[in-house]
Amino acid sequence: MASGWRLLCQTVCGLEGLNTSWCYFPAASCFSGIVGLSLNTFLFLIISNEKITASIPCYRFCIGVSAMQNSFNCMLLIAGLWTHIFSEGFFLAIAYGPIKYAQPWIRDLVVSLAVAMVFSLWQFITAPCIAQYLVLCRKSMSDCKRIIVAYFLPAISIAISAPYFSLFIPYPEVRDKIRVIAAEVQHLGEDDIYEVYGIGMNADPENGFVPLAILAIPFSAFISFIITEANLNNLTLMLTFSLWTLPTVQALVYIKFLSRTIHAEHHHNLAAAAAVASFTDANHSAKRMAGDRRVSVISTNVDHAINVATVASDAVVHVI
Repeated sequence: MASGWRLLCQTVCGLEGLNTSWCYFPAASCFSGIVGLSLNTFLFLIISNEKITASIPCYRFCIGVSAMQNSFNCMLLIAGLWTHIFSEGFFLAIAYGPIKYAQPWIRDLVVSLAVAMVFSLWQFITAPCIAQYLVLCRKSMSDCKRIIVAYFLPAISIAISAPYFSLFIPYPEVRDKIRVIAAEVQHLGEDDIYEVYGIGMNADPENGFVPLAILAIPFSAFISFIITEANLNNLTLMLTFSLWTLPTVQALVYIKFLSRTIHAEHHHNLAAAAAVASFTDANHSAKRMAGDRRVSVISTNVDHAINVATVASDAVVHVI
């Protein structure tokens, strides 16, 4: 019988990223839960429309990078349907997705890419903030320079982190051990198919990796586990579920930003059109008033000339 923990993890992770039931429910009919991937795809389609985002080129680039990054994250999520466990001095990543059927080298490549993308989740988060600062406070700087400056430090951070992308690939000495831990914590049976990746969180020479402290910075769970070495077991799912919601949350934030920007721009265009129409009406009114004034002056002059002519005619008649 399939483990309830496995079904829970696969369902939540699949809904947060992208799932199709054949990946983990072979007997069920296919269905799609395309929350993260669909939102980021929709976001990318919005920013691809130059008519909508022509006024925000710098933001457009940043949002596009975020949409592609989060979409790729969601695709890696469906490939692995990862869940995590802190237990027995190890941090484990259990793959329930279709990656479990792949060749070992393909699994290792996907795991390394997944770690790289997790690093990028917080390393690239500063770039839009820097870009926004440059747009607001460096008016003379071109959009190209703003983008280069905004993404320079995140790119350096990714390069520095590159040696750690493969840290989840377990050494042969601990591969069986972490598989046993995963089976015990999530009640996995012989009929459950899964792959386990992980690293030791202490100085144990078997897959011990003290530099994992680099991962502890954004996650308090890492810090508490490293200090206390407590077995969080399935409580680690809080980290899993919160981590995989990030692409969806970022997409929603950017979609709301674009919606407000488009709405504000629409109102600005309407106000500008109204101002132009008002100016045109005022100009026509002024021209009409000027024309009426000229007609009045001409009429007055004609009347005056007629009066003068009449007086002159009367004078001539009187003299005669």
